[in-house]
Amino acid sequence: MTKIELSYNINEEDIQSLANNYYENSSKAKKAKKWTVLSVLLISLIVSYPISLIIGDGIYVYLLLVLICFITTPVLALKEHRKDALKNTYKRLTKDNTGLLGDYRTTLSENDIHVKVHPNDQKKEKNMASNWGNVDYYSKEDNCFLIYADSIDFVYPVKADEQYEDVNQLLKNKLPYRKK
Repeated sequence: MTKIELSYNINEEDIQSLANNYYENSSKAKKAKKWTVLSVLLISLIVSYPISLIIGDGIYVYLLLVLICFITTPVLALKEHRKDALKNTYKRLTKDNTGLLGDYRTTLSENDIHVKVHPNDQKKEKNMASNWGNVDYYSKEDNCFLIYADSIDFVYPVKADEQYEDVNQLLKNKLPYRKK
């Protein structure tokens, strides 16, 4: 039976790369991106009509305005959405009582994943566990693996320096890999 024990620390540099990975890979972030684009396109359609009436020439001006808006606004909206989402995710992940900063002791086995946050501090210590059936997929960021449980909107960060290959092999056998 394979059992991998890891002890590691997640610092602020790790959090920034985790926030980037979360933005690229989480299902919740992907839905938010789709809604951002759809809402911007809908607003473009609505705003273009009165402008075309003011300018004149009817449908041709309207179609031209819609085309320009369809090309430019999604790009600008996604750029702004990315900046805001990364800032909010970083802020959420670095909060004192709910963030991901600190020491970890993680056990990966054939049946489940068990993560203990702040194992050396009785007051802050948190235990999180899940069997592999409740976890959806994983992704990699440098030497850190992010194991996503979309049903509860949770991410298990697993940092594997020396045991990178062992962890990678176990996760490859248990979960689908989601690339950026």
